[in-house]
Order: sequence, then C-alpha cells, then structure tokens
Amino acid sequence: MANIDNNDLGLYRLPNQRGRFLQGDIIVAFLSLLAVVSLAFVVSTQYVAYQFQFQPALGSPVFSMKHQPLFYPVGLVASALGFFLLFIQGLRGLGVLALATGACMVGLYYTPAVYSPVDLVSWYRRYEAVPGTEKIWSTAQWIVVLPSHLGFFISIGIAYYRSKALSQHTDMHGSAKFADRAEILKSGLLD
Repeated sequence: MANIDNNDLGLYRLPNQRGRFLQGDIIVAFLSLLAVVSLAFVVSTQYVAYQFQFQPALGSPVFSMKHQPLFYPVGLVASALGFFLLFIQGLRGLGVLALATGACMVGLYYTPAVYSPVDLVSWYRRYEAVPGTEKIWSTAQWIVVLPSHLGFFISIGIAYYRSKALSQHTDMHGSAKFADRAEILKSGLLD
C-alpha cells in the first residue's frame, strides 16, 4: 500500500497558525474604551479650568504653555496632513496619530495651563455647591458621560465585529471529520 498523505487529498486541513484569538480582541475593545473615557476626563477637566479662568484656587497645573506661537500653525499642518493620510490605505494609523497630535497642539495653543484629569473630581467635591456654577458642572458631566457611553458602544462593536470573524469556519482546532464512501475510495484505503 502506498504511503498517502491525506492532507494532499483535501480530506482535512491543518489549523491556521496565524489565526486570531478572542483574548486579543477583548483587550483591544477594553483599551479603546479606556482611551475614550480618559480623553473625556481630560477634555472635561480642561473645560472646567477654562470656565473658572484658570484661577490659582484650582491648584497648580501639570504644566503651563503660555501661548507658544508655533503650536497653532504646526498643529494645523499636522491636522491637515493627518486628514489626508486617513484616505491612504496603508497610512491610516499614521493619519489618526497626526490628526490627534495636531488637534492637541491647536488645543494647547489656547490653553495656558494643563491640569491632571484627576483634578476634576477634587474640584467637583470642593466647588460644586458654589452658586452660579451649576451649568459648568452639568456640562462637565455631560462631556464625560456622552463619550464614555459612545466608547462603550464602540468597544462592543469592536468585540462583535472581531468575534464575527471567529465564528466563521476557521479550522482553529483542525477540520477532521468522518469520511464518506467517495472520500474513502479517493484516499485509496480500500484498494
């Protein structure tokens, strides 16, 4: 009897070693949610500091910019470059990075001081009862809540989209099956 490799006959396939695993998809979804919530806290903190006109009572900032003149034009150029890179297939990740960097630079041009996002919680505990600040705190809460919910739904979408790819036939554990008569004859086992 001849030595026949059943894999050459197409009876089964070996698992794809470069397959995708669900743990990585969960990590990507979680990190995207964490990034959106963190960014929401940063924006909300800067909004409250801006509304309180960067008063010394807010505490010391993490760092101070004092209107660096190059930030605005360089930020605009980086944002425009990032926008155009979004439309080039292999450079989309770089485009997102350039767009985000440019937006941060333009934002820093208008921000004399940058505070830690954790400061928002301590400011709220100290100053939320001050009359006339209700609208500031309400807006700050919405700035955190809306993107956080959006990030939650984005992470669910990422997990769903990636798990959909896993639910297709991936041969992750091989594709062995019981052969029918035609496949047995094709393999030469009954010769």
